[in-house]
Amino acid sequence: MDSLETSEPIRIAVKGMHMSYTYLAAEKFFHNCTAPTELVSSQSVQEVFDKITRGDCIYGLMPLESSSFGTIHTVYDRLLASNGQLQIVGEMGQIEQHCLCVNKNSDLKELDVERVISHPHILECCSEFLKSLDSRRQALQKAPVDRVASWDSAAGCESVATNEGDVVQAAICSKEAAEKFGLRVVVEAVGNDRNAEVS
Repeated sequence: MDSLETSEPIRIAVKGMHMSYTYLAAEKFFHNCTAPTELVSSQSVQEVFDKITRGDCIYGLMPLESSSFGTIHTVYDRLLASNGQLQIVGEMGQIEQHCLCVNKNSDLKELDVERVISHPHILECCSEFLKSLDSRRQALQKAPVDRVASWDSAAGCESVATNEGDVVQAAICSKEAAEKFGLRVVVEAVGNDRNAEVS
């Protein structure tokens, strides 16, 4: 994003919390903007659109397509419903790698993991790895891994970081999110398609 002529912070609604894939994409997209920027987390596509429509934010950043899922129709439906008031002004690919991450203060390995938490699209984007993990666990007389959906990848990290239960949890997220939440990468590049664009 090139310079904008304003001294006021440019507020950008982002689908996802701090360190989610979409949040990281927003940081990269607006990196070269000379005006100050403020990323505003939103839990849903509708919330992003609402913040722009109300004038709370000037821009919104959210996933439009996924190499695993194709077009994310909800976003295009909202754009059409705006009758031209809102439009796409830029795009970028997502380059973050999916990683399996556990609590940093443990000696856990991938076969110890009993539950994996992330955004539903990310869990599906990593289905081949998760099936392989299930098979390898079953060969050791262990149960398949539970898949638990969170509203974004960073929320999955937060859940793993604060877990005090008996179930061994891991998150699928970016390296940046793992570092932010104090997690350790156990396996890198667990996605079916390393170029997948997800939230």
